[in-house]
Amino acid sequence: MLSLNRIETRSLATATALVLLGTGVRLGFGPGPADTEWQPPSDTEFPAASAAGLRATVEEGVRREERAGVPIAAGERLDPNFADETELRRLPGIGPAKASAIVRDRRENGPFGSLEDMERVAGLGEKTVSRLAPYLALTSLSPASLSAHGRLDLNRAGLEDLVQLPGIGAELAGRIVEFRQRSGGFRELDDLLAVPGIGPGIVEKIRNQVRIQ
Repeated sequence: MLSLNRIETRSLATATALVLLGTGVRLGFGPGPADTEWQPPSDTEFPAASAAGLRATVEEGVRREERAGVPIAAGERLDPNFADETELRRLPGIGPAKASAIVRDRRENGPFGSLEDMERVAGLGEKTVSRLAPYLALTSLSPASLSAHGRLDLNRAGLEDLVQLPGIGAELAGRIVEFRQRSGGFRELDDLLAVPGIGPGIVEKIRNQVRIQ
């Protein structure tokens, strides 16, 4: 009987395993071409919800850019205390940087009491404000509706104030007042989504112009 030492036994076992593996591949038991091709990591795939959210964000960005590119019409007026950055960019000579500066200034320093107050905005001056004057109109607000930072308090603002918010007309303003009377008031801004006719787009549009107190 053939006697093998330890090294010879290990070599024979390895050779046998290789033969069996080769046989398995030929018979279809081994890995096929699809198994050996490179596949991207599974975590690079976007869930359907994330893809939908990304698409909505892109579409909203495109919509805003298109709106910003529409010049203000003859006879149209914007209220610098309420217009968002997109609307402000429709003014002649107002690009993204200046529109952002206007919104930031009124948030930090309160509403503009007069057009002259806009001269305090970084990047604007007397000549620029004078040139913009024909396209601007300030709305008088009741003192009770204004917070310390010039934002409307949704729990105190009247119909005449609410209608000045972008996207909020007389009908939605009435629904807001009716809802807060029925529910006891708003506890957070997203409570507005419970008001019929108000969606996420409107909430985002007025987010920097209102507060809950």
